[in-house]
Amino acid sequence: MVEQITFQTLFQFLQTVGILVGVYYYITTIRVSRKNQELQLETRQAQLFMQIFNRMQDIEFANHFNEIMLREWEDYDDWNRKYGRYTNPSAQAKSTSIGQFFEGLGVILKQGLIDIDIVGELMSRFVLLYWKKIRPIIMEMRERMNNPEVLFYAEYLYDELLKREERLGHDKELRDAYQKPESE
Repeated sequence: MVEQITFQTLFQFLQTVGILVGVYYYITTIRVSRKNQELQLETRQAQLFMQIFNRMQDIEFANHFNEIMLREWEDYDDWNRKYGRYTNPSAQAKSTSIGQFFEGLGVILKQGLIDIDIVGELMSRFVLLYWKKIRPIIMEMRERMNNPEVLFYAEYLYDELLKREERLGHDKELRDAYQKPESE
């Protein structure tokens, strides 16, 4: 009888140990899986950002961005006469290309696929200068087209970068490298 009780006790003990080992293995597996998922997410974010950053470093992109930043206009009508779809399709295509780049970046940010600090580290000034320059045109375009979503996510990107700048205590007043010197 003593042997039977000892055998049952030993069997129950081994069952309990087996369950505890299984639970420990399961928890460890979940932790490793989560760490791997986090690492994969960080890797995907880095890859995505590098694709975006590489596009921004492209000579064509830089030329289009510079051209837009150097453009001058008095108001929306003047802008449309000089750079509009019907009067200057090439200029309009460049504007659309740059605007849609920032629009896409805003969507990716809104979806949480990229971190604002990553964007801010390498391209905040470009976004901030661009939106400051083009904002009056976009606001008028939204009104005239009755479409409040024109470059909505580019504006979102701008707003989020401004919040980041404030959080970091950076000077909000941009010094525009595209302004002509007063001597010209």
